[in-house]
Amino acid sequence: GLADPRRRWALGVELMRQAADRDFAVMHASPEWRTYLGLNATFVGISDAELRAEVAAALAAAQHRFVEGIAAGWELLAGLLGFRLRGGVESFDTLAAMISASVRGLVIMALADPAIAGNRIDADPFGAGEASWSLAALGCASIAAGFLEPDPEVHWDEARASALRRAMAAGSLGEAG
Repeated sequence: GLADPRRRWALGVELMRQAADRDFAVMHASPEWRTYLGLNATFVGISDAELRAEVAAALAAAQHRFVEGIAAGWELLAGLLGFRLRGGVESFDTLAAMISASVRGLVIMALADPAIAGNRIDADPFGAGEASWSLAALGCASIAAGFLEPDPEVHWDEARASALRRAMAAGSLGEAG
């Protein structure tokens, strides 16, 4: 069934849903992430201009590495599922930055309102079958749906299907969210 782009999309949606839930939970529970988020929110108040510039540069470098990692995961996922970026979108970094912003925003909101972390919606928002969706998963999949489309140049054969199965078995797709 992997030759059918709709079935591959359904598989991709499920992978996105699970990865986003896991990534949100890790970020929400992480003291390191809270420190990082706190530094991002407050570094502009550092009165020493040189120190403020150093902190800004370190935060920007960390952000760049984080987005690069997310982009690589999404590029892997899209390639294995036979999807590509829609016309006009030049880089998976754009998709990664949008997804990162969505998840980070929800993590920040959940710090003040923990109910956000447990909020689930039973729905079929992407035509892939009903499932229990967190807000983070809905955000990630919504953004991805706007950025990705089936690649008409991809030919599905047993070798491609086997590569997808191997990646799923190895867990290497779990880092896409």
